[in-house]
This record gives sequence, structure tokens and C-alpha cells, in this order.
Amino acid sequence: ERITKYMNNLLFRAKQNDTQEWVYGYPLRGVDCCHAAWMMYIPAANPDENNRTVFIDEATLGIWTGLQDENKKKIFHGDIGVLTVFDHNGYDYQHNVETIFDDACGLCFNEVPLGGFWSYGSNEFDLESQFEIIGNRWDNPELLKGCKY
Repeated sequence: ERITKYMNNLLFRAKQNDTQEWVYGYPLRGVDCCHAAWMMYIPAANPDENNRTVFIDEATLGIWTGLQDENKKKIFHGDIGVLTVFDHNGYDYQHNVETIFDDACGLCFNEVPLGGFWSYGSNEFDLESQFEIIGNRWDNPELLKGCKY
């Protein structure tokens, strides 16, 4: 029961090795042809289905931050989004940023255009109105090349 309650608060995603499609679930270490490999345990969506396990690309493994963007889309480690930041004069600047989930800081943004690093808790902005996911570092690496003003 404690494990189920713990798992309900966690969610991971990664690309499935054979299809390169995103899968969502819980990572496990397994064996593939006598070599250690990462797998994703995917719980059944309803009681009529079976749970399944697939091999995943470890490099794409990311955890859900527990937060959502302005469109109620779950924010995962490695997502790229447009973050709107307002200056003291009321002007807004839009930056393409990559989300990073850090054990110590929680959700952070790697502010690519200026080479900075923002921690979500230390800045005054609201994800539900100032952040929109537009892709991720694996499918859309070109989005990391600059900001929009």
C-alpha cells in the first residue's frame, strides 16, 4: 500500500527503444541479451488491460516535476517551453528555456539565451500563466537556440 501511494505521486517518461515513442510509467533496471538495460513499467490504464514493461533509452528518461504549464500539460525534466518574464517597467520578454529537475532545487530553468540558470522557487512568476511547453530537448533541440522578444 505504501509503494502504491508513493508511485501515485511520481511519474517518469522515456522513449521506447524499438518505436522511439514516449512511454510513461516507472523505470526499472533489467537485463536485455545478457546486458543491464533500463525498462519502463507501464501500469494498465484500466482493469481490462495488462501491465507491460518495455525497454527504454536511458538518455531520455525524465521525471515529472509535479507541476503543469499554462495549458495544464505536465512539465517533465527536459521539456522546452516559452517562459514570459516581466521587467520592472512592465515589458515582457519571452525566453525559450529548458526545464531541469534537480534533487536539491526542484524545478529549475536553464535559461539558454543568456546562459543563466533560474530556480523556480527563487523567481516571481506563475507557471500556470507564464510558461508554455513547446517541445523537449530530444525531439526539438532547435528550440534551444535563442529567445523571442
